[in-house]
Amino acid sequence: MLSILKMGGAAITDKRGYEKANAPAIRSLARAAAKALARGGLRLIIVHGAGSFGHPQVLKYGVKKGVRTKRQKTGFRKTQESVARLSKVVMRELFRAKVPAVLFPTHSLVSQRRGRISSFNLAPVKAALKAGLVPVMGGDMVPDSALGGSVCSGDQVISYLCSKLRVSRAVFATDVDGVFTADPKKKRNAKMFREIRARHLHKLSGSLEGAKTADVTGGMKGKVAELARIKSDIYVANASKPDRIFRLLIGKRALSTRIR
Repeated sequence: MLSILKMGGAAITDKRGYEKANAPAIRSLARAAAKALARGGLRLIIVHGAGSFGHPQVLKYGVKKGVRTKRQKTGFRKTQESVARLSKVVMRELFRAKVPAVLFPTHSLVSQRRGRISSFNLAPVKAALKAGLVPVMGGDMVPDSALGGSVCSGDQVISYLCSKLRVSRAVFATDVDGVFTADPKKKRNAKMFREIRARHLHKLSGSLEGAKTADVTGGMKGKVAELARIKSDIYVANASKPDRIFRLLIGKRALSTRIR
């Protein structure tokens, strides 16, 4: 069984800070992944969000819609450097948990056209999986044939992987229990969806709230739009509950929102 674990930026960083990683959250997710792999029969890909790494640089240098000027080229580089620092923290915790992880910076595999993936070299990813390794990727700035450079979100990476590989399920570990009608941290009457049909996601876009902090991928609304493209079963769950993540990775039930 091939599963994808998304370490959401809201869970593994403090989006209110600047390049502030949540190492304990990353550690607990790494241990959940290690526990799931130890059972045998599971192949795993890990994709992490950027959170407070990358998003501030994209906004500061104005590279969300392209890379043309000298300043934007500087922003392209600084964004890549920033997400690389977060990847380093993620890899450190995966190594400590004894997950056989191998890092593939997204910009080394992906190119885009007008902000959508146009080319993705899957050969290294497939080779790593065949060797029993865990490929790790993340949101990144990548070359773009029309814009010079553009943001490639971790969610878009997952969407593409699910369209090209036989992915059984994608588990999105975030900072809340699932998908809600509103931010449950702000509104007590927010209702959680236990199950959503992918074809109905667009109907919820008006009630789902976007990010309250700098998020160049559209916050929850942007996430929902990307999730609607994924054909595999999706589970959105709370990263602070590692046992739920473990159970979902191995094909069992746990409190979450299922999107199918």
